[in-house]
Amino acid sequence: MRTGDLGEYVAFDLETTGLDPQIDEILEVAMVRFRRGRPDEEWSSLVKPSQKVPLYVLRLTGITEADLANAPVLEDVLWRIREFIGDSPLVGHNSSFDIAFLGKIVTDIGLRPCHDTLELSRIVIPGLSSYKLSALCENLGIPLVTAHRALDDARASGILFGLLQERARQVLRSASSFIVSVMGDNWASRDLFGHTDAQGTGQVAGESALQPLVGDISDGSRGTTKNLTAAAGKDETQLPETGGGTPSQGLIKAKPRELLPPEGIAARVQAGPTLFSRPNVERAIYSAIMEEAKAGCGAGPEISGEVWDNAILVQAPETADALAGMLAAAIRAAHELKDRVAVACLDARTASKMERVLAGLPGSSGAAVAFLQSPRRRVCLARWRALEILVANRAVGELDLETRQFLAMMANWLSRTKTGSPREIQMFGCGYQVFAELQASWYPGCLEGCAYSRHCFCPKQEEPDVPGVSLMYLEELLSQDLLVRSPFAAVVVLGYQKVLDWADRRADVFEPRQIAELIGPTEGQIFLDLDRRLGDALSRDERVLWFRGRVEMPADIRCLLRDGRQVLGEYIRRRAREDDDVKLRMSLDEIPGHLPIIGRDISAAERFFDAIEKMLNEEPDKVLVVDGRYKSAGLVPVMKRLWVCPGQEIKNGMGVRARKVVLVSPFAQMLAGRRGYEKLLAMSETPKLVAAGTYEEPADILTVFVDGLPKPTDKEAFDQRSASFIVELVGAVRTGCLVLNPFSSNSETLFEKIAPALESRGILVVSADGTGRALEYLEQPDTVVLSRFLAFDEDDFSRARCVIISRLPFGLRRPEDWIRETEVRNAGGDYFRDVTLTGILSRLSQVVDALRSETGRRVLVVLDSRARPAGSSYGSEVFKALTPGEHVVCPPLVALNRIKSWLSVEVEEVVR
Repeated sequence: MRTGDLGEYVAFDLETTGLDPQIDEILEVAMVRFRRGRPDEEWSSLVKPSQKVPLYVLRLTGITEADLANAPVLEDVLWRIREFIGDSPLVGHNSSFDIAFLGKIVTDIGLRPCHDTLELSRIVIPGLSSYKLSALCENLGIPLVTAHRALDDARASGILFGLLQERARQVLRSASSFIVSVMGDNWASRDLFGHTDAQGTGQVAGESALQPLVGDISDGSRGTTKNLTAAAGKDETQLPETGGGTPSQGLIKAKPRELLPPEGIAARVQAGPTLFSRPNVERAIYSAIMEEAKAGCGAGPEISGEVWDNAILVQAPETADALAGMLAAAIRAAHELKDRVAVACLDARTASKMERVLAGLPGSSGAAVAFLQSPRRRVCLARWRALEILVANRAVGELDLETRQFLAMMANWLSRTKTGSPREIQMFGCGYQVFAELQASWYPGCLEGCAYSRHCFCPKQEEPDVPGVSLMYLEELLSQDLLVRSPFAAVVVLGYQKVLDWADRRADVFEPRQIAELIGPTEGQIFLDLDRRLGDALSRDERVLWFRGRVEMPADIRCLLRDGRQVLGEYIRRRAREDDDVKLRMSLDEIPGHLPIIGRDISAAERFFDAIEKMLNEEPDKVLVVDGRYKSAGLVPVMKRLWVCPGQEIKNGMGVRARKVVLVSPFAQMLAGRRGYEKLLAMSETPKLVAAGTYEEPADILTVFVDGLPKPTDKEAFDQRSASFIVELVGAVRTGCLVLNPFSSNSETLFEKIAPALESRGILVVSADGTGRALEYLEQPDTVVLSRFLAFDEDDFSRARCVIISRLPFGLRRPEDWIRETEVRNAGGDYFRDVTLTGILSRLSQVVDALRSETGRRVLVVLDSRARPAGSSYGSEVFKALTPGEHVVCPPLVALNRIKSWLSVEVEEVVR
């Protein structure tokens, strides 16, 4: 059925008892008939399920058990569902979920067109941070009275679909062509975008999606100036309207007179509830940047690796309020120095927070601040054109639905992007993998002879060096691909304490047996041999290392690696020849650059090949490890490329990029002077320490150490007794309880033990491995949230009334730790206290700081006996970090009464 421009459709939504259509049931069904874009008729009904409804579903939807008691069963409303739908096409948000439930009772539901507003909104409105129905309604001005109620959601989905039809008609014809091709002939929404050709081959009429960017390139030419001018004047080249006010990413050319006066920014940012006030942070960062910088400004001092040794360490939090002060300080320094300043972070969470802060500083993004990324983080136009040809020739038939959806979104986004950066587009599902295969690879050599070099996003970043502030990842700042003509006057590195963890995440991991299964038993035999050889080493608890200049890898293993590299190279080349027919290869002869084969096993082989090649060409400060302890952990033999001492890599990169380094950490005072950290960060001396304010002794935090529980080493007994205590404590506090666990496994175990008991009392238990919606439950009554220590930051959980630490977050010892330990001990440091314990203390300090930042009484409850002075040899250090205010050590029953008494005072004061 072809629907064209839909004048009539039925928007629908279901609420269910769970997410599995095989075992869960429909709880509520709603349908709204739209005619000419307006709701014309609607119907909804609760449905009485045969099973008990989970508490979190009742809480999410607002439906009560009393509401369901007199509701009809599903069989009684089935006729009404069939009658209302009739022959109309369907519309829903994430409709595949609802169709899976409806398909059990309406067997022909899959035969009619069903339009998914989640899928469509991602395609026609790329670049939003969230595509939840509530977020889309907020961005587009659609009324949504009660989210997660079927009728309101169905009505909002129908209105949203009408707006999406309008947006689909506005998509460039060239982008529409690609979208319809990649989504396939059976896609319900294909007729909203374009028209197929008369031959019915599936190839859609229209030019390449690159047309607005590169002009007519069918003959491999570079395009003309006329085409470029026309493209530059089109509105379609602008960023999509996201409604969120996110600034454009990329290197924004700025003139000195356009720089915002520092007092203008300071006036716009209101101080938040942090102990380190924004003005204090701004003054500290500004002073650190400017110290001794003016003397070298303009003359261009000689750059060397010593810049890292002379770094200044600033103690300041990473709250949004403090980040605003950091950005204001950087802008002010750039303005006065008439030079450039970089602000680098180590993780996506901090980068996102900086973007939000920057969006809240009106006018700053276009004048002085830019996001700067290496060319490898931008889409390659030559690769995209090759992909267009593959799609048009039906040569990418194995793509899964998520990949198709992401490519369709990219087709529309590509006609609008200014920088080609992934910051401008939401990554979902396999998006990161797809984008990685389409990003620039061989810069700058790939531009030589490329038909798209004049229109490539990468050279567009080669703007003249102008005064201003660049925001980036530390990884990109250190990249050799980053185009900077002269060093930055200063680089501010956020998250100094995270450098070691960040370096570990840079490891490349692969398993030899996976490659053997990938390429087949004949060609993969060499990888089976490698797997067996490593297995033999592990069975004898033999540690196999390659650390150039110190420990040589066994010759047979090194030989197997090199032979495997050659086998993979031949396999990749052969598969490339077999997969493309003659006609397609002839078409691609005109397209320079690497051919993307998305979604095929050849791509996986290429990644394995790259991993081996990197490991065989490591620098002396890297190591390849295969350790016997992997076996004891139940893991298969694994090889890793690791930065055992990552500071050397960072130090070398900073020596080229910066004249001055300012390191920022909320735990600077705790980290300064720790020889272990300084060795791993390649510092020859302790940096100068600057504090952006001082703490005041809080009078509204009570820390309770629960005595009398079993030792954590007795896992079963400890888990059972601590779970019982948490049930009683949460039952007493009921609102704003957060339980922190070191690992996801601990959270899962605790969830299983406490959820039934608490939910029987009407208290919802929410488990959250990461930040996001789960932590919003902290503000809801009768709710407790379980989370990992590493899954939050200060801004995420500061509203918690009661934080419970079930176990201290000691991690498993990793194979590379013994190498680091040797380095630290040779430097005269204590690896456990300088590195392991300091990291734990800094995390615990962050918990305390978050509680300090809020007004009103707060409670910190510690169940782990190792946190008390007598609990272990390091207990006094942990105890000190956790007791900035009032504290008490007492048995469980006394602890419960003490906590209730402490919090009840706050209640009484509010009542008065």
